[in-house]
Amino acid sequence: MNHILVFSILVFCLSCQKKQEEKGLEKEIRFSTNVSDIPIDTLFEDIKYIPLELTDSSLVGDIKRIVLYNTDLYIYDRSDGIIVFDMNGKYKYRLQHKGNGIGEYAYMFNFNMNNQGDISIISRPSFIYTYTNDDQFVSRIMLEGVSIKDIYYLNDSTLLVRSADDQDGYKINIVDMNKKQITHSYHPIQGRMLDFCMNDCFTTYNGKLLLNTYQSLDIYELTKDSLSIRYTVNVSGKVPPRDFWDRKIPDWQLIAEWESSNFIAHIPCFTETDRSVLLRYEGKSEESKGYAFVNKKTALPYVFKKIIWDDKFRWEPEFMYPLNDGYVAICLSASVLLEQGSETMKERFPDLHEESNPILMLAKVK
Repeated sequence: MNHILVFSILVFCLSCQKKQEEKGLEKEIRFSTNVSDIPIDTLFEDIKYIPLELTDSSLVGDIKRIVLYNTDLYIYDRSDGIIVFDMNGKYKYRLQHKGNGIGEYAYMFNFNMNNQGDISIISRPSFIYTYTNDDQFVSRIMLEGVSIKDIYYLNDSTLLVRSADDQDGYKINIVDMNKKQITHSYHPIQGRMLDFCMNDCFTTYNGKLLLNTYQSLDIYELTKDSLSIRYTVNVSGKVPPRDFWDRKIPDWQLIAEWESSNFIAHIPCFTETDRSVLLRYEGKSEESKGYAFVNKKTALPYVFKKIIWDDKFRWEPEFMYPLNDGYVAICLSASVLLEQGSETMKERFPDLHEESNPILMLAKVK
């Protein structure tokens, strides 16, 4: 589907070395062209395909988060556990402790890991359960009055907790895991409705922790003590007014206005490297969904929908899972490859059948 877009990114410089940078610089990236498909080797390097082994214990469902730790992949698929594979896709084990006993959680909402390999699981609304990499129970923390949305380790004992307990928006809470308590909180982000339907997207670049949120076109940079806007994404003529989502009107009316406007509402996934930025933008209609691959040096963007995997296979992934520092994972389901894939793609996976687990493609954004 062809349509005309004018794409701009508002870049807020974060360095404090120059007075001009302290105020922030606006860099507008503007073009008008037909949205096109992009060759995979234009977009990615260091590409690896990983067929995930299927066993009675390793059936992968709807993936919410993928974490790459050392040479293993930790996958949460909205079940009550984490499935672990090695980098060849061989199943290793499932971490699952649902129950009512010591070290067991009622249900699982999400997870993350620290540099030692400890695994912390969110059990909503206010609990964090932590286990070692060899599946030994470490601790249970309750953050009273805090509705936990997501977590990220700033170091092995300091956890950043994004919560939705403030009526004015999300809070960033810093938790000392040794003391099992919040040391301080700061800068609420404006709250959004129905954000549970969107995959969370913490990612890192050059030591910086980045975050995008639902119903927002801002990319935030977070530290232990502060939050700032790193980028604001604007597709000309397709972006709602700045206060669109903050109006005090019924939710149904707000959603109805958005659906009829064809506005682009949010950035579901975002990745940054030294050379480029890759992001997905989404509105309600198919024509308001796509990807932008932006060269940071030249400010030239490449807007696309489908990736050209080979001469006979073009396909648009709905999501790219950030794996930190420019790496992403894309999930190719067995049904997509069998129904749409080229013979060349199918020959890569001779054992693929309709009931197979997905193939993960891991790669670094150029």
